Amino acid sequence: MYTSTADVGTNYLSMRDGATTVYAKLGATTDGNASHIRIRKSSSTYAVLLTVAAGDAATYTGFDWTTGTAAAPMDLSNEGTWLQAWAATDWSTVWQDNTIRQLSAFSDMVPVTPIQTHTTAYVDGPAHGEGGYAFLGSTLAPNGKVVFTPFNGAYVGIYDPSTNTYTRGPAHGKSLNAFLSGVLVATGKVIFTPYSSDTVGIYDPVANTYTNGPAHGKGSLAFTSSVILPNGNVLFIPGNSANLGLYNPFTNTYSDGPAHGKGTFAFCSGVLLPDGRVSLIPQNSANFGIYDYTTNTYTNGLAHGKAEAYYLGAGLLPNGKVVLSPYAGANIGVYDPANNTLTDGPAHGEGSYAFSNAILLPDGKVMLTPSYSNYIGVYNYVTNTYTRGPAHGKAAGSFRGASLIASGKVVLCPHNSTNVGMYDHMTENVGIANCLHPMLNRF
Repeated sequence: MYTSTADVGTNYLSMRDGATTVYAKLGATTDGNASHIRIRKSSSTYAVLLTVAAGDAATYTGFDWTTGTAAAPMDLSNEGTWLQAWAATDWSTVWQDNTIRQLSAFSDMVPVTPIQTHTTAYVDGPAHGEGGYAFLGSTLAPNGKVVFTPFNGAYVGIYDPSTNTYTRGPAHGKSLNAFLSGVLVATGKVIFTPYSSDTVGIYDPVANTYTNGPAHGKGSLAFTSSVILPNGNVLFIPGNSANLGLYNPFTNTYSDGPAHGKGTFAFCSGVLLPDGRVSLIPQNSANFGIYDYTTNTYTNGLAHGKAEAYYLGAGLLPNGKVVLSPYAGANIGVYDPANNTLTDGPAHGEGSYAFSNAILLPDGKVMLTPSYSNYIGVYNYVTNTYTRGPAHGKAAGSFRGASLIASGKVVLCPHNSTNVGMYDHMTENVGIANCLHPMLNRF
């Protein structure tokens, strides 16, 4: 970080701490040091740079980085190293409260309680009353509330962690199986992926309103998931659609992406890779898919040799690999995009249709969201081991989607569950990891 505009240059992001203002350098989204944090300015999109050119090293002295002894600047360039270091650190005694509050500005601007007491457990949240298979997918909004994507439910769902309450949002007016998953875009709105809906869905968390976006023309069961691209556009992952879909939130327009040629129910989800490409996770497709937004091209990836619907969700690990949540499959999967290899992880033993998606936790482990599994799943990618988490006691098809919130807990999106779910994965007092994690787990 820089302490003067003379040092940072023309384009920058300024942040203020009391009387001190510090600046983050902005650059092209194609810059080799570009993070995936995007800033929209005067109709142009910039990336916050992780590092700067050699000989132009930035130090971050505006905040007190003290650990109880002496202050020192921090290197923001290696997220994976940070995350692994956090897992071995007792943050309850290391970080001061004011530092934790300052660092929360890097995540989602949600105020956090600096030191929280946690006990590993599953707890029922409030009942939602929207019937079976109500929602499919959750998105953390900038106001700290969790937005549930309507599937069979007639209304957008809103969960407020600060009051532990569920509120019925606006009606969307679409048929059953309307949307699958949602993503937060740079305009501050949540975009719902159209499944049976003939239009893109748009929810405004500030105004608490739903509006129909553009029609996509790809028929029913068109898309299954969404990924935010480095240019700020949304990539719709194709289900029955013959093409990938592209939505521009700045112009509110839909356009067809390239054809994939993999038939119906081709892919179930996608992950943004460190090089800016998107890995499409196979459902019925015999191959992983690769989308390059810089050339707007699709290519077949690795042939996986697994049964249909073996995987359902996925998440990017700090080591650059992709963890695949097993649905019909017996094993967790690990895909290495650097070497284009797929490796079986540990067996989970929770039966068929076990898990729906994967959430990277602040301690570096991965939570597997239970669908037909009676238990939350926990995967440790460092030791490549699976551990059965707490039982949730809900019906089959219980949850589909989850969101990490500022307290460090995970909100589980109710699918066939009558209640919102809450998973507290930590066993000790923590502070800083849960503040910064939304910045790191941005995929």
